[in-house]
Amino acid sequence: RPCSVINSTSTEINCQLSPDSGAPVGIPLPVTVLVNNLGSAILIMPKEYDRRFVVLPVVDSVFPLVGSTTGQTRLSISGSGFSDGLIKVAGVPCNVVSIDYSHVVCDTSPSEANRGSVVFYVNSISSSCSFDCTFQYSGSIAPNVSTVLPNSVSGNATTVVITGSGFGNESADLMVSAANILLDVTEVTDSSITVLVGALPAGTHVLKVVVMSKGLATGYATLTSIAQASISPTLGSIAGGTPLIITGNGFVAGNTTVMLANSPCRILDVTPDTVRCITPPRTEGQVLVNIKVYDVVYPPQRFNYSKAQTPDITS
Repeated sequence: RPCSVINSTSTEINCQLSPDSGAPVGIPLPVTVLVNNLGSAILIMPKEYDRRFVVLPVVDSVFPLVGSTTGQTRLSISGSGFSDGLIKVAGVPCNVVSIDYSHVVCDTSPSEANRGSVVFYVNSISSSCSFDCTFQYSGSIAPNVSTVLPNSVSGNATTVVITGSGFGNESADLMVSAANILLDVTEVTDSSITVLVGALPAGTHVLKVVVMSKGLATGYATLTSIAQASISPTLGSIAGGTPLIITGNGFVAGNTTVMLANSPCRILDVTPDTVRCITPPRTEGQVLVNIKVYDVVYPPQRFNYSKAQTPDITS
């Protein structure tokens, strides 16, 4: 990689390596010098490491400077020489969200209240700091969730209001989720958040509120996705093969099972509000249709195996 010469004398060269030179960070690189009309210089340093040059990561600024002990404060770190590596904030790992040569975004891990440096590590080499690279874990700035109304949804778009404190007034600074599904924030004040909740897996889920400039909210609140279903048709062939359509709420592809008595209904496809499956063969009579999503059992439905609904081939 070229190092652009700024000035030189017979005994010293000053040059500048540009950020876009592509030089790998944290790796000792060989140095070569070519003097026009003379040729290549000889490296006479006896130690191999002394003959090499290392690009070091540097942290210039960190924002914000204070975050909650609950973690998940989103840090913006500016500097240079960043690549694949490890970031520690006051000795605690910070989970990388995005990274390029001059900028890192990461989410802090939980920690006890303390103050320490933000350090970037690459190839066992730690960053230097050009200004103030400290971050304060504080137990006093965490937002808090107190109530959620309503606390149950049925699959249709439902407006839910979360009350508490410390939410700020910027929806872009919020991440609200349940069952690892981000919810759409439509309105926010410092004491309330309004979200629009659509399809959630059946069952009760912890509601997670993160104010990215502060951290994960304290308090405990849940959202329950009501397990409801109906089937169509309700009767079919004793030879099986009847397409069964189940409509309702909270279905999850890959984690939904449908059983007719003790026999599985062969799943064709699953959406949050619909399951399509093919019935197995069975003797005439009524059976229970048992639907399960993860560990949540739905109210049983009934299906009738009927000879009258069974086609016959006579010739």
